[in-house]
Amino acid sequence: MRTVLWLLVGFAAAVAAVTFGRVGEGYVVFVHPPYRVDVSFLFFAVLVVLSFTALYVAARFVHHTLA
Repeated sequence: MRTVLWLLVGFAAAVAAVTFGRVGEGYVVFVHPPYRVDVSFLFFAVLVVLSFTALYVAARFVHHTLA
């Protein structure tokens, strides 16, 4: 039952991301003179979530390796 609940939450998050992706016209701008990087807000949000997940998995791996 817990797996079905997590699957439902994942699908709801995917639907919310697609809905927000259609409406979200914002950009994130990184400026370090003379460079400028523009990325869409949705891409930036996905990149942040994936980065957090990767760092979390790496920290758990290091913890289990040292334990």
